[in-house]
Amino acid sequence: RISELGRPRNFFRSVVDDRHPDDMRVIAEVKRKSPDVVYLPAPVGEAAEILKRARQAGIAVPFLGTASWDSPEFLETAGEAANGCYIPGRFHPGGADDAGKNFEAKYSMRHNKPAAGLAALGFDAVVLLRNAITRAGSTDSAALRKALAETSQFPGITGPITVDPEMAVTKPVPVLKIEGGRLVFIEELRP
Repeated sequence: RISELGRPRNFFRSVVDDRHPDDMRVIAEVKRKSPDVVYLPAPVGEAAEILKRARQAGIAVPFLGTASWDSPEFLETAGEAANGCYIPGRFHPGGADDAGKNFEAKYSMRHNKPAAGLAALGFDAVVLLRNAITRAGSTDSAALRKALAETSQFPGITGPITVDPEMAVTKPVPVLKIEGGRLVFIEELRP
């Protein structure tokens, strides 16, 4: 479990210069500092290339990425370099419950590939909106906003969804690990 890992023993901060994305300076610094883990909040294409260069440089520690890394494009581009990385997921691969499993199965059958996180989020958004329209009895923006703000523990396929009066959404976040080019569920963090 993530919570059992404790505090990292070696922490430092470095920034990649956007004007020189292939600069090996940061990778050399990471290797020299020998951290327990590296946080890499980079866009998909850039992150995949940095990961490959880091692995080629002999950096074997886990990298923590962003939810955008759950895309098939990232997994394909990063290849084996992504193994051992952790990300906050947008969707529990394989489904956290029967509804999630059913969505995953139907999506995979129709598209011949596993459901990406954005597909699951899009599905939840449409179903939640339909539910709010039904509860509001209208598509009037004020009535719809009120219905959305009253949403509590809506059974989405990405987990139970709650919307507050400021339209902030809270829902569980699956922690995923990349193993063998696949996203593997580790645990779920609940708000």
